[in-house]
Amino acid sequence: ITTTYRRVLQRLCVFLKLVAANSQANRMTTHNLGICFGPSILRPETETIESAITEIPLVTECIARLITYSGELF
Repeated sequence: ITTTYRRVLQRLCVFLKLVAANSQANRMTTHNLGICFGPSILRPETETIESAITEIPLVTECIARLITYSGELF
């Protein structure tokens, strides 16, 4: 991952962590943010119905953890 992409991912995750911190008001938990942003951030090269069914929960969890642990990761 290049430095520019890493920096963009870092800033996005920090921002999304702030959004999740206000989940009482906006109902956007890290899981919900993972559902919304996951497919855009971690899109597979080839998409099939089978891959979508099996990969979406993994992508959602991965993005949720990136948001949760953004302070430690970056």
